[in-house]
Amino acid sequence: MRIGKSNLVLEGLCLALLLAPGLHAQNVVSVAVSLGAEPAAVVPVAVPAGRSSVPSLGFCDWTLLGAATGLRYLDYQTTVKALSDPANFHEVELPQPLVDNHPAFGAFEAGTVAANYWIYRMLVRHGHRRLARAGQLINLGALGGTVAFNEYNLARYYRQTPH
Repeated sequence: MRIGKSNLVLEGLCLALLLAPGLHAQNVVSVAVSLGAEPAAVVPVAVPAGRSSVPSLGFCDWTLLGAATGLRYLDYQTTVKALSDPANFHEVELPQPLVDNHPAFGAFEAGTVAANYWIYRMLVRHGHRRLARAGQLINLGALGGTVAFNEYNLARYYRQTPH
């Protein structure tokens, strides 16, 4: 007889533990109704911690961003090398005091990489991945042209003058 009663008590405790969250929810709803609020027809469900609603960047996206970062580095290197001879080279687009200050110029290039990444992420987040990729391809074309122009001028200059 004792064994039967202890099983009954254990079953009752297990049932109470299983129903406790539901009973608490019923108490909250009944309190809200007694305060004059109507019960909600739709109950919000929390998003699981492992799943994000923000689209992630894929391999192609990271490749485009990495290529732009590499070209920014090459732009910095070729510009600094060209401006080491100010008699023959000068900066065409950026202010000369910015380019003459190497840490500031490096910070400018790093800032453009960060801004490029942020804009790319915002476009992808708002569902414009194709626009982000198209803009990045235009950016890569412009950066590649700038680096190629710098390299061409440096190669032509160093080929003409013996060093």
